[in-house]
Amino acid sequence: MSVMLKILFFLTALPAVVLKTCSTSAVPELSPAEYISWVEDAENGLHQEKTIGALRFSMQYKPADYVVLQDVKRTNFSSPEWDSLTKEVSDMQYYTLQIGTADGKDITRFNLGNDQEYYARQEYLSAGMQKDIQLVDGTDTLNCLMYHYERTYGISPDAKVVLAFDNKAPKTALQNKTLILNDNHFGTGIIMLSIDAGSLRSIPQLTLN
Repeated sequence: MSVMLKILFFLTALPAVVLKTCSTSAVPELSPAEYISWVEDAENGLHQEKTIGALRFSMQYKPADYVVLQDVKRTNFSSPEWDSLTKEVSDMQYYTLQIGTADGKDITRFNLGNDQEYYARQEYLSAGMQKDIQLVDGTDTLNCLMYHYERTYGISPDAKVVLAFDNKAPKTALQNKTLILNDNHFGTGIIMLSIDAGSLRSIPQLTLN
């Protein structure tokens, strides 16, 4: 094949290659129910879990669309209303940190000897743990700005904490994120749960009714 023919062949094949790449990299469009299921599915990378000894730690990253859907609990929005709601939460990035035992026992009473220790644990989970949590977002290390411990009063054996950090990076520049808990209470030391940038870029497009 001559050099000219090779060039012509390359130029002819190039659009097809580009089209194929764009089509395979496009994110899917999902309904609200499908979107919530996708975000919570551990196989998609936004939910991470780690077991250390007798304790289990998990983290759920919550995109702005997910936060609004979970908070408002409906799917009928006008475009201006939806834009306003997502704008309200887009300056922060949200996570849920969950701590439980590997055998499903009540974490609030795990390895405790008396009621005084129980109240000390409740105090740690309610407020004290916030200072032990940071987020490494790319090259930035962020402190936890919002912290809310969801008490279940025995309904669930796990402790669930909602966290929020400053959202510095635009959506087009998403980077790896690592949630760090420098545990000073349960005796596990430093726990790190990470989400890679590829999983964040693969988040589907939400289609509203």
